[in-house]
Amino acid sequence: MTDAVFIVDEMWCVTYGNHIATTLVAPAAANLLGSTLWDAVPEFRHTALFAWRHGRPPRDLNLEIDVRHAASGRRYLGRAVTRDDALTVHLSDVTERRHAQGRRDALLSVVVALGRTSTAAEVIEIALQTGLPAVGAAAGAVFRLAAAGDRLEIVGAQGYSAQQLAHWADLPLDMPLPILEAWKRQVPVYVTRPEDFLGDAALGTRSGSTAALAALPLRADGVPTGLLAVGFDTGRAFDASERDVMVLLADQIGHALGRVQVDAEREHAVEALVRERSRLTAVLEQLPVALWLAELPGGRLIGGNAAITRDLGLEFLAAQSSDQYAVYTGFHDDGRPYASQDWPMARTVRTGETVRDEDIEMRRADGRRIRVRFSSTAIRDPDGTAALAVVSGVDVTALHDLSVRLETVVAERTAALDAFVQFTEEAGLTTDVRGLTQVAVTMLQRLLEDVSVTFSHLDGDRWVAQVWSGDIAPEMADSVTEGVPVTAPGYAEALHTHRPVFVSWPDGPAGDRPPQASGHGAGMLYPCVVNGVVYGLLVVRGRTTGAWTDRELQVAQSVGRSLTLALQRSAEDAALRRQRDVLDARAQTLSEANEALDAFALSVSHDLRTPVRHVLGYTDLLRRGLGDRLDPKHQRFLTVVSEAAERMNVMIDALLDAARTSQQPLRRTEVNLARLIGEVQRELTQALPERDVQWAVGSLPSVPGDEALLRQVLANLLENALKYTQTRRPARIEVWAEEQISMWMITVRDNGVGFDPQHTHKLFGAFQRLHTSREFEGVGIGLANVRRIVTRHGGDVWAEGVLDGGATLRFTLPTAEAE
Repeated sequence: MTDAVFIVDEMWCVTYGNHIATTLVAPAAANLLGSTLWDAVPEFRHTALFAWRHGRPPRDLNLEIDVRHAASGRRYLGRAVTRDDALTVHLSDVTERRHAQGRRDALLSVVVALGRTSTAAEVIEIALQTGLPAVGAAAGAVFRLAAAGDRLEIVGAQGYSAQQLAHWADLPLDMPLPILEAWKRQVPVYVTRPEDFLGDAALGTRSGSTAALAALPLRADGVPTGLLAVGFDTGRAFDASERDVMVLLADQIGHALGRVQVDAEREHAVEALVRERSRLTAVLEQLPVALWLAELPGGRLIGGNAAITRDLGLEFLAAQSSDQYAVYTGFHDDGRPYASQDWPMARTVRTGETVRDEDIEMRRADGRRIRVRFSSTAIRDPDGTAALAVVSGVDVTALHDLSVRLETVVAERTAALDAFVQFTEEAGLTTDVRGLTQVAVTMLQRLLEDVSVTFSHLDGDRWVAQVWSGDIAPEMADSVTEGVPVTAPGYAEALHTHRPVFVSWPDGPAGDRPPQASGHGAGMLYPCVVNGVVYGLLVVRGRTTGAWTDRELQVAQSVGRSLTLALQRSAEDAALRRQRDVLDARAQTLSEANEALDAFALSVSHDLRTPVRHVLGYTDLLRRGLGDRLDPKHQRFLTVVSEAAERMNVMIDALLDAARTSQQPLRRTEVNLARLIGEVQRELTQALPERDVQWAVGSLPSVPGDEALLRQVLANLLENALKYTQTRRPARIEVWAEEQISMWMITVRDNGVGFDPQHTHKLFGAFQRLHTSREFEGVGIGLANVRRIVTRHGGDVWAEGVLDGGATLRFTLPTAEAE
């Protein structure tokens, strides 16, 4: 039995006490039995029994008593009951029960306090200041997992010295500490022996009052977030009740930390949402697009932005459903007003239709009508449910008006272009002036209908009609051909400015307008200017009063321009024909002259050979006849005469070659220039084996031409290059081709003596030499033949050079495609 039992007689003397009762006897009492209850256990003096100490115990006493034993500090709860003239006092030890209740009450106050916290700092403060006393701890600390995830860092502590906290401030997870075991295994760890604290490694400079330690993991929604370390200054066995209380405390602290973190994140999210909503609202308010929002499924309009009033000049009108959208005034293109169900928003609300770019004419409060382009769509939740409908509106009044104007302009210009095309098709390629003017007159009357048209020439001081439209009656022909004075209104201006003039004839005196203008309205005078001179005047008169439309003006001017271009083309064609006739005549004359010149050259060359042969023969006879009698001086005279005659023979041969080159007909074939160059190069190399020459021949094409003549061209150019590089060691000669538009350009370049560029014009003349015969042999006919041959092939030839810096000769030949 663990309860204390006392039996007391009518004099309050103890007659019986069990062994538990004897542990409560005060040291001053000599013996339990025989002592009064008050002397044996003085704590009974503080109970309700003490009120009856001067009398007998009541017979029907049944009293609950509460005794706190001073010596042991334990608490007892029991009852005093009278039975058979004896009083029995029964006490039960409720010390642990009272401690547990106290801890529960303290823990409840901690839980309530934690529930009021809103920040992690407040949670830690309550955990240390209220939670530690609740479990009877002398010190404690709260740790959280560092951001790197490799250590625990202290975030709050109480009851430890600064030196101890310095050791606990940063705990790597791989340290062998009891509290870290709690983190690693996520279970509470209780250390009841100071020697198990691992000395300085565990508590820094360990306090002498620290007798026991508990480490409990902190979790939020099952996720580890930190650790609670609790220190006691008295020994602890950590019974189940204490452990339950500390686990519950740790759970509450972990839950509170998780809650405030979630609350903080939620608050931050709400603040961010509020900021984003504010920004979105600001953006929507600044957008140059009007927006309306409607709830679904009913279609109640719940808001709109400032652009509705600012940009559209409308008011936001509330509508409780899509049936009330007719509060806004809009019109179809045919003038019908928009009914509620016609609006884009109503169709989106009712059927989910997405409407894009629907233009609606609307009426503002000030009565002005504007054109608004609407688009509407449904906004859906993440699960796909349509929650809102939004419609946007943009003022496109200016764009609509511009589009209408552009359509009008396009129509006018299309009409003008059609008129130009029709005139071109009907006029065709004719250059007959009367035929062209008749086409213009007939077309204008057909395209413009109620008009009369004439085309007049200036005859003296009057504009006389040459061609007129069929609506002018025959009896009016005489008056039309009489003409209009050059000073008539509009006529003088058109003649002077060379620009179209638009007039209204009924405004002027009768004498200033043509007879056929009677009863006519507006008209146009279009001067057809050819080569800077007004060739004629196209006159168009409306047969009804009233101004012309823009389309009619465009058509009339287009036909006027087309006629002017045709007349200009006719004049240019006539001028070209005249020039062609002159050129044909000159070509014929030149051809006859060339033929005569060639014939003369042949004749002269043949006629010259006889006297030259006589000079050479008689010179030889003189030299043999005189024999030894011929002194050196006269011998030199005869030698000079003979050499001059020989040079005369060479020049006669060159002249004959030039004549044959001009008269020889071209025998065109496909000529491989690469092959020709190779043959000429080999021949020249064999003829001059002692020369040190570097040849650089690039890719050369095949061209249409006379192979023999083109061979002569290449031979002359390469011979020239070899001749003028004979002073170079080594000589370098390059040949290559470049393709141009419809032409091949062939280049021959050397590093020879070159020539003065000022005398380039003499290079291709017959018998023209830029070097003396003593410097370089030759008579100066080779390049002249090159030019003749290249020109006959449809090409050109030219030269570039620098004195003592080499020469470059180029010629062109048509490609096969151009030929």
